[in-house]
Amino acid sequence: MAKKDLSGKIVVITGASSGFGKGAARRFAKEGCSLVLAARRKNLLEELAQECRSLGVRALALETDVSDPIAVAN
Repeated sequence: MAKKDLSGKIVVITGASSGFGKGAARRFAKEGCSLVLAARRKNLLEELAQECRSLGVRALALETDVSDPIAVAN
């Protein structure tokens, strides 16, 4: 199966500050995707966003608790 070009795509990742979400963010950044990173831990999230930016992609860190509908709407 041919590898799909993901460069320029926008990926939204919840739970991005650790674990699977953090690993996915790094992988998508290496593929050239712009990232919207959401998690409750803003300090860890911003560090990850900066790491992704250093790979030459756009990364937005949003402190968000996805269990809170109002936070998600904002």
